[in-house]
Amino acid sequence: MTNGTNQGLFVVVAIIIFGIFIFISYLLFRDTLKPSLGGIFTDGLEQGLCSLKNYCPTDVEAEREDEQFIYAKIREANPSKNETEIWIRADKQSDGTLVITSSSTTDSNYGSGSTLMTGSLTIPDSINRRKIISIGKGKLTGNQIDKSAPFKGAKFDGEIRLPYYLQSIGSGAFYDSSFTGTIVLPDRLEFIGSSAFSKATFTGNLSLPDSLKDIGYSAFSKSNFSGHLDVSHTRLINRYAFMNSKITTVDKGNLEIGDILFGGEGIDTSAIKLSNGVFYNGNNA
Repeated sequence: MTNGTNQGLFVVVAIIIFGIFIFISYLLFRDTLKPSLGGIFTDGLEQGLCSLKNYCPTDVEAEREDEQFIYAKIREANPSKNETEIWIRADKQSDGTLVITSSSTTDSNYGSGSTLMTGSLTIPDSINRRKIISIGKGKLTGNQIDKSAPFKGAKFDGEIRLPYYLQSIGSGAFYDSSFTGTIVLPDRLEFIGSSAFSKATFTGNLSLPDSLKDIGYSAFSKSNFSGHLDVSHTRLINRYAFMNSKITTVDKGNLEIGDILFGGEGIDTSAIKLSNGVFYNGNNA
């Protein structure tokens, strides 16, 4: 091997050994663990992620928190782009993670988004080192929208970047926003609720992570995805999920095709629009 390869391998091994050492220390002394050591443990894991995946998680500091919620500003105002501040309120979970439940343009009057919210949106990976695992709480069947959809009333019209550790996007989470460009779904994502991005106009090829199981009713109904779509790892693709796309080929794996609007598993007969203008029925365009 070359010197460069040897050095790279040494760095990877050193990171792994350091992580194992810190993890064992945490298990042995977690009841009396000092915050500084906890920070070292988290920093070590994040540095390993930076080195191995060429991606560094973003953490923001909360402005305040109480027993149930944590409050943080995730976007500064930009008058030249007519963009307001974006604030979020997140529900603290018992395992130390966060669920974003509401938003605002100020640190007050939190609700389901605002028409003043425009432009692009970057959601951090964590707040005060608490990982953001969900945007909204809704895991609903059919065409229902969760009442706690945190950005439902917003009018974002730029691009979006989702949290690295995200596992769930609730029903109606970004219902009124018309995001553009491409979208990258996080590797840990398991659920996309009904109408989550129903008015977005995403384009390009969509890569679904292996972890993703459910895509709800009208989730990406106005997006114009193209190319190949691999849904073989999913459990459910509900009605109108990709109704305006121009998919060329679909890999459905062992999924069945049928009428599943109100529950069940498989691909709905009106879920995926192909480039030839018809819904996918097991035959590619």
